[in-house]
Amino acid sequence: MTANPNPGYLTPAGNSPLWKVILFPVLLPVLFILVYSIPVYAILVPASYLPESVKSLQGFRPGMELFVHLLSVTASVFICFVLIGKKTWKETPLLDPRWLPELGKGLLWGAAIMSLTVGVLASAGYYRITGFLWETDTAVLSFLIINLISLTSVALSEEVLFRAGLFQQIESYWGSYPALIISSLFFGLAHLGNPESTLFGSLAISLEAGLLLGAAYMLTRKIWLVTGLHLTWNFFQGPVFGCIISGSSSTQTGLIRPEISGPDLLTGGGFGPEGGLVAVILATSAGIYFLIRAHQTGNVLPGPVKIRPESAPEA
Repeated sequence: MTANPNPGYLTPAGNSPLWKVILFPVLLPVLFILVYSIPVYAILVPASYLPESVKSLQGFRPGMELFVHLLSVTASVFICFVLIGKKTWKETPLLDPRWLPELGKGLLWGAAIMSLTVGVLASAGYYRITGFLWETDTAVLSFLIINLISLTSVALSEEVLFRAGLFQQIESYWGSYPALIISSLFFGLAHLGNPESTLFGSLAISLEAGLLLGAAYMLTRKIWLVTGLHLTWNFFQGPVFGCIISGSSSTQTGLIRPEISGPDLLTGGGFGPEGGLVAVILATSAGIYFLIRAHQTGNVLPGPVKIRPESAPEA
């Protein structure tokens, strides 16, 4: 005879019955995305019907998108972490006393990886400078500010959705490695919808960026390091070096006007440098470094372990 015939499973979230171990890692990310989407559709869709005189104001759209995504971040984190997860705000991915230095580290990492990627392509003769933005009539400062706001919105929204919303919710029940694999795969495949995207490019993002951002997120369980990394990865790739970002378009304006040629396997072709082997090797190497650091600091969480029922004394 046993005293506890259904003891459950030991997970990072605590002792949980089997149905929670199976369902919660699926349902919580879905709920997170649904809550996140409410302000996006409730505000941005009606805003599309505003007069053209308003929508055409410089910086209106990126500013509006950043504001809406900040609302979405707050709402989704509150529902899934505070209301359902019973965590305090300090325990959520948003509040971090070290947010500024972590953000700064991320900004440096993203800029360094993308600069090194373009530098390798340039040294091989695949990336050649043909001109600069300031040689045209474009207002350079305005161009940089608008792109910075827009790409901050992208980095913030994607990191909250894929790391806090998908990775951490899965990790809480299945452990770090299943969460890393699943979130990386979904992150890469999400880019398949871009106009010039390719399956190889999306899989490359799964490997390089998915591993890099997922492993970096393990170190702090906060969004600041990975948001900074994601932001300057995109900002230097596009608005600085003039390369296509994740197959998002066939053209890209940057401070530098380049001519890019060479094998697509190395340069990424129409998907942009992050779809080429140079970026894959460099970013994946950085991801492995973050993964090693996560192990060293004890931030890799195990998966669920079944708790055996204890034997009760016989009557």
